[in-house]
Amino acid sequence: MAIKTIGKKALAAVCAAVLCLGLFAIKMPVSAAGVYIARTVASVAVGDTITVSAGQPGATWTSSDNTVATVDQNGVVTGHSMGKATITASYGGQSTSCTVSVGFLNGIDVSQHNVVNWDVIAASGVDFVMIRAAYGGEYFPKQNDDELINNIRGAYEHGIPFGLYLYSYAGTGSTETHPGSTAEQDAGYEADYMLQVLKMPEVQPYLDGMVLPIAYDVEEDAHKTMSGSRLTGLVEIFADKLRSEGYSTMVYTMESVMQNLDLDRLSQQGIGFWNARWPNSPNFTTKATIGNTGVVPDIWQYASDGTNPGVGGGNADTDLDLIYLDMDSAKAQMEEVANPSVSVSGSTATLSFAARTPYVESYTIVKVRGTQVITVASNLSRSTIQYVDRSYQAGDTYYVNCNINEMFSADRTVYYGLHPGDWDLSGELNVIDVMSLAQGVLDESLIPNNGYSRADWNEDNAVNVLDVMALAQEVLWY
Repeated sequence: MAIKTIGKKALAAVCAAVLCLGLFAIKMPVSAAGVYIARTVASVAVGDTITVSAGQPGATWTSSDNTVATVDQNGVVTGHSMGKATITASYGGQSTSCTVSVGFLNGIDVSQHNVVNWDVIAASGVDFVMIRAAYGGEYFPKQNDDELINNIRGAYEHGIPFGLYLYSYAGTGSTETHPGSTAEQDAGYEADYMLQVLKMPEVQPYLDGMVLPIAYDVEEDAHKTMSGSRLTGLVEIFADKLRSEGYSTMVYTMESVMQNLDLDRLSQQGIGFWNARWPNSPNFTTKATIGNTGVVPDIWQYASDGTNPGVGGGNADTDLDLIYLDMDSAKAQMEEVANPSVSVSGSTATLSFAARTPYVESYTIVKVRGTQVITVASNLSRSTIQYVDRSYQAGDTYYVNCNINEMFSADRTVYYGLHPGDWDLSGELNVIDVMSLAQGVLDESLIPNNGYSRADWNEDNAVNVLDVMALAQEVLWY
């Protein structure tokens, strides 16, 4: 059974302009001479640009590493290769700087153990934050993080995308309300506890800002000595319960423990990886992998003793994290979602798919039956790993429409892989795409697996020449 790919939004210059230009409007003047940069850190994709404003016209701009990023005299920074560069503006004997990360987003994680100022965190320019929700699975709500509500409200009100995490005590023997419970039972209790947190009236108003997964934090001594297979099972128990309520999940632990997990098994269930490894001198010029597994983590916590001006006044140890902005990797992960396996039995078709990626927010399944386009399911949670269609007919062809996580919203002037109409994944819409769609309308066998978003381009519930005309108008308009 053939599966065709649909990507609903462009996977564009991910967050470089959106998060760094639009999200953080708070300014922080930092020099008496009138030269300022609006943030202390910024992120940009390789090949993209970001503008860092100076308060004084005529300021001189320099980059510490022109192979990573260059800057013109208008403060426009262009990313060239993965890494970090310090961008400095100078005027009248005064100067101020911003660290620009090329190829990855900057994040932090916080809990009640951090004294935070959300105005300053937002102004610093962080792209995301992971927030501790609770610890263990007993005595609700006594084991909620004391700063949970303040932290999610602060992130939400400042437009900072966030995820949550629960610190696990499963298998440590520390439970009091469930004496003698097994580690597996503990994991179930902790999942139930996390679901209670998410249903709290004080939490509900802010969940729209939770665009990253919920992490299961397994780093107790019991987890370090537990077999990788058993610990993998605990993660699955936690994730299964969260998935049943539509939440995507990931596992957090230190690298020595992470590489003992069955990463392939977890990945096939859509469970992501937040890897903790703190080298003295992190290498930002290439993608870090999880030990010798070759797996690139979804989030890398690369320091536990970093700083952020909004955490402890800039003088407290702060966990620092990153998410890679690798378009090739992102497209490959999107294709995992858009190319599920399909098995058919009579009038029942079962689609099995998973995405270990923060790039997907949700997806919609449609099928083409002759010239008719039928919506099978709309806006499925990214945690969905299987869908059953009980109205299959011979010849039905399924398409998956991927909706991009709002952290990675599209800049519609730039196109990347999986954008509607981009048949050849060239990164832009052009006349070749129009010709390809025309050929596909005439002969569906010519439609590539991952070449375009909707067969029904103009959404009139039919696939025909009008769709070709609509795509042609799109190409001409841009």
